[in-house]
Amino acid sequence: MTGDTGVRYKIAVLYFDNPASDVQTSHISFGISEDILHKLTRIACLDVVSRADVLPCRGRDVDTCELGRCMGVDYLLEGRIESEGGNLEVVTKLIDVGGDCDVWEESIECFGGELLAVPAEVTLKIADTLKIGLAPEERAAITRPATTNFDAYESYMRGREFLSMLGKANNAEAVRALEIAIELDDQFAAAYLSLGEAYSNMYTFYDSDIGWLAKTEAASTKAITIDPGMVEARFHLGIVQFHKRNFDEAKNILNDVIRMRPQYYQGHRWLGIIADLDEDYDAALAFYQKCAELKPCSVEPWLYMNMTHRRKGDMESATYAAKRFLEVGMKTLELIPDDPVTLSRFSVIYTLFGDRDKAYNAVSRILVNDPDDGLVLYNCAATFALLDDVPMALECLRKALASGYKNIREWINSDPDFDDLRKTQEFKDLLKEFDLLFGG
Repeated sequence: MTGDTGVRYKIAVLYFDNPASDVQTSHISFGISEDILHKLTRIACLDVVSRADVLPCRGRDVDTCELGRCMGVDYLLEGRIESEGGNLEVVTKLIDVGGDCDVWEESIECFGGELLAVPAEVTLKIADTLKIGLAPEERAAITRPATTNFDAYESYMRGREFLSMLGKANNAEAVRALEIAIELDDQFAAAYLSLGEAYSNMYTFYDSDIGWLAKTEAASTKAITIDPGMVEARFHLGIVQFHKRNFDEAKNILNDVIRMRPQYYQGHRWLGIIADLDEDYDAALAFYQKCAELKPCSVEPWLYMNMTHRRKGDMESATYAAKRFLEVGMKTLELIPDDPVTLSRFSVIYTLFGDRDKAYNAVSRILVNDPDDGLVLYNCAATFALLDDVPMALECLRKALASGYKNIREWINSDPDFDDLRKTQEFKDLLKEFDLLFGG
């Protein structure tokens, strides 16, 4: 039985530092961090903060314990990779956030293929420290090496690092590196999982060729065949069905995902999105409320709740959700003041409180620093629409769609941020141009 203490813990794994800024070990520091995070998710009594929530902190000088409190975690794992000659030293430190103190710090020296054993060693050390009695299947999943081929592992780690970066070129590099990894080891489940994610990103953000969905499905299915416990691969299959507009099948898969892992944020989020599109607003709000509980430091659930209440016409509840967005988001911006996605979401919320200057200031900063990201451009378009700046709204929306961020047909036709813009012929013509207009 899992968890001898009967207690659930929440833990975050920060991306390991690369103190020498050595390009040869940058991908290793990234890959080791992600492997430890993935192995921790296989322990049922642990709630593990997703990599999406810790990624914006990579390479930044942040107050570790304050970050942990913002995320609502009990423990943080941080580390660094140091290289001397052909040897690597992996230094890890477990921090008790509530006690504001280190629990332990450990150094592991390794050479070449010995690196493959490090994620399991660190994960078992954490489980032992927290007095978690691992079930046999949990221990087997943790100790099972991702691969025994070190060249495949290196290519996988490079792919994972590219996958974390914005832009089509980086995602294409991730695809190439991950495809090499599975050529070197055709039983490398984690590489298939990551490849499915990279293919899905290509379709969702950069290139709407339907062929990417078939590739996503094939890679994710292969990952599950090798390792049936890969919840993330099942999630990718659900998103494939969503993009194919098979919403009932997508719901079935996503419900299976959260049955397997009840704390899986993305499963609840996408079930909420589907409920929104089905106009089942109460169900959508229930899913988003669960998301807010799972990620107390994230503004995303409150943004969704705000939009859903506006769709319902409940402006009092929409205003409450917007206020909660600001309360949660200010903590994030204090730690990461220039995160483009958070800023772009803030710009939308500012308009709802009539603060035009702050909204314009936010989108101006974004368009200077991150002018090419589709999601960010979409949020900027929504901000300009709410500001009644039709030319800029259309310009940002055109750029977002032209960048490949256009698999949003249902969403863009129901997004309340575009309610006024939707009445204009220019908006209708733009959606027709990209084959996104309902009835068009």
